[in-house]
Amino acid sequence: MNVTMVYFSQTGNTRKAAEAMAGTFRDLGHTVRTISLKKSSPEDATTCDLLGVGSPCFTGQAPTPIKDFLRALPQLNNKRSFVFATSGGAPGKVLYDLTRLLRHKGADVLGGALIRGECFYPAPCFIGRYRGRPNADDLDRARRFALAVAEHLASGNPGPVTESRPDALKQGWGLYDFEGMLVLDPLVRLILSKPKLDRSRCDKCQWCAYECPVDNITMKPYPKLGGRCIRCYRCLTGCRLKAFRAGWLLGNLVLLSLHNTVFERWFGDLDYDEQIYDESDKLTSNWTFEMLQAALNARGNGRVNVAASRVLGERGQRRAIDALISGLRHVYADNSANVREAAAHALGRIGDARATEPLIATLRDKHKYVRLAAVKALTNMGNGQAVEALISALKDEHWLVRKTAAEALGAIGTSQVVLPLLLALDDESSLVHNACREALGKIIECDSTEIHKD
Repeated sequence: MNVTMVYFSQTGNTRKAAEAMAGTFRDLGHTVRTISLKKSSPEDATTCDLLGVGSPCFTGQAPTPIKDFLRALPQLNNKRSFVFATSGGAPGKVLYDLTRLLRHKGADVLGGALIRGECFYPAPCFIGRYRGRPNADDLDRARRFALAVAEHLASGNPGPVTESRPDALKQGWGLYDFEGMLVLDPLVRLILSKPKLDRSRCDKCQWCAYECPVDNITMKPYPKLGGRCIRCYRCLTGCRLKAFRAGWLLGNLVLLSLHNTVFERWFGDLDYDEQIYDESDKLTSNWTFEMLQAALNARGNGRVNVAASRVLGERGQRRAIDALISGLRHVYADNSANVREAAAHALGRIGDARATEPLIATLRDKHKYVRLAAVKALTNMGNGQAVEALISALKDEHWLVRKTAAEALGAIGTSQVVLPLLLALDDESSLVHNACREALGKIIECDSTEIHKD
């Protein structure tokens, strides 16, 4: 399958998400092209089997450049497609914007994913939001979505991908959806200050004219901004000489009133324990062990259970073992599989051998990502029972679990794992075969090193 992914990225967040997804498609044997919006053409969308379109979120919507690109596409005639976005705040209707325009061209949109990204918008209230994102967990979420898309297509199932965000396929009516509907470019230009040039700092390098996503800057001979500015402030944030500036008195007040932490928890998609600025923003940052334990065992709110599991694992509290083990059997919420997965990851971080048998039992869970988390956790247990369980995981029904088990056994590297890995070389999945081969190579290399030392 030929996959083309067109993305708009100014600071690298959306590009990282695109590359993570592209890596998953390549691992599955597909041919993939990732193309930045500035280098793309409408023909790129018509010469592939699967089209992905990615964008950052600007004031609750997809930015003008990517929307203009989609409007210029020819008819796509039921071409399979998916959308993705990065956001440093409430995403509003950014995913649905992409979906709506693709559908208007006749594309079959399978679903969409949202990835957190550090906010580089220069308004004072936005500085430092989601610093360091997308992180490893965010990019893993992108890979999982790409895997879900590939498996959905391979299965031949009709309809959307089950792992898709609902707001990617259906118009929402929340606060930030209305923001995306109302705060269009003319209003943005009215509310937010136009970048101003300090000629004493400018060396006329023309970088800003090249980087402007709407070609609104001309050189005369200094940069001159026209009337189409979308207030992305790429010129301001990217100039190496800091030659641009903007006033934020009114704009910062408006942005802060809409995008404060409280509103994004109430009306946006900010998770129960997700942080915007730093650790002090997390609801559980000052919670005692007893409070976290009660939150983990609470029924009816899976998001609370997941947050409590994650924090207990981060703190590495061994007295949380019993509560986390009970989390492996969690079935009391709509997203109970997420709770079991989080509990398994937390037990792996703590690394207490008491969790070995419960984690082994979790290898029979019906959800592949729960089994995958159990395999990763067992890798940290460091005992014979865990090794036997990892060997049995080489026969799991899902290739991703088998591949991860092979990688774990290669890291363990004992003679006990050699024969199971040799037998697993016949796996129907080439990815599992390659993982077994690499694991055996590591073991042979380690053994050779030991012989030379002797």
